[in-house]
Amino acid sequence: GDDDDTGDDDDTGDDDDSSAGDDDDSAAAELFSCGPSLSCTLATEHCQIIHGGCMGCGTSYSCVDIPSTCLSTPDCSCVMNALGFDPVWATCELGTLGQLSITIYAP
Repeated sequence: GDDDDTGDDDDTGDDDDSSAGDDDDSAAAELFSCGPSLSCTLATEHCQIIHGGCMGCGTSYSCVDIPSTCLSTPDCSCVMNALGFDPVWATCELGTLGQLSITIYAP
């Protein structure tokens, strides 16, 4: 089976497919906070913040994979271009640790 540490079941309890922000295959993965409760993986994910869409819809937060074409230089311009985000309705911030946060203003 895959129950040894060379297989794919070697993460100790956290579900990699979860949207709850516990995508930590290795204990060494650096995380950064995204919204009130999520933690995204610094090297491979950005924090996506979606505002609105309707009055009272509030704000949603999610960790989204950085496009593979941007993993070598994960900066705002590469990620925004790769995802087709327009600066008219999306803004990107690069934090001091290199963490990316993209805010989308839904129509």
